[in-house]
Amino acid sequence: REYKITATYEGIKLLGKLDGYDPKSRTIGEMKSGKNWTQALVDKNDQLTFYALIDFLKYKTGRAKKILLHWFNTNTGEVRTFETKRGLMDFHPMTVRIERAWEAINEIAKEEGS
Repeated sequence: REYKITATYEGIKLLGKLDGYDPKSRTIGEMKSGKNWTQALVDKNDQLTFYALIDFLKYKTGRAKKILLHWFNTNTGEVRTFETKRGLMDFHPMTVRIERAWEAINEIAKEEGS
């Protein structure tokens, strides 16, 4: 079941639509199929970083306790769960991307409004 979580970064409203989230334990869950997921891919996944950033901004204390990616291998029927972590050092590149995207959105809005 999808869980919507919002937070604000530098006046920019952020919305995450997580496949699973438990606000009490602050556990993020994501479900994937298709490509062959590995621990390395999960550890680099920007979507999970974005969700962890929103959790951090919303609660302003620590980080998500658990981040889980559940991969459903459509070829074999196997289900694997990968656990990963995110911290402050992971958030900086994401906040830069958010700021750049927001600037680009505002530029497009200005052009369309003129």
